[in-house]
Amino acid sequence: MNSLIIHMSSSTARRPNVARLLQDLPDAQVVEAVNGRDPAQVAGIKTHAGNLHSPAYPFPLTPAEIGVFQSHRKCWRMIVDQGWDYAMIAEDDLAVSSPEMTRARAMIAD
Repeated sequence: MNSLIIHMSSSTARRPNVARLLQDLPDAQVVEAVNGRDPAQVAGIKTHAGNLHSPAYPFPLTPAEIGVFQSHRKCWRMIVDQGWDYAMIAEDDLAVSSPEMTRARAMIAD
């Protein structure tokens, strides 16, 4: 199993947790997060007004929400490009419980 840890390298406060995740998660690697506030990183991304479905979504998307979605999309693309059947995608603020991780991995292996 592969693990992808989404982390914005400028977020120095989360670096110690990223180091722990690299140890705690199977075959983990860090994926640079998309900064939704950086026009160069979100160029060409189209959003909708939020009225495609009923009820309409009442709030405009924030740059942070766009960055989070694009970061996960980047991971999904990596999974497809690598030919993996699946991978674990984690945010850099995840706290891992060893017993729960063991149980989750056993469920995936079945």
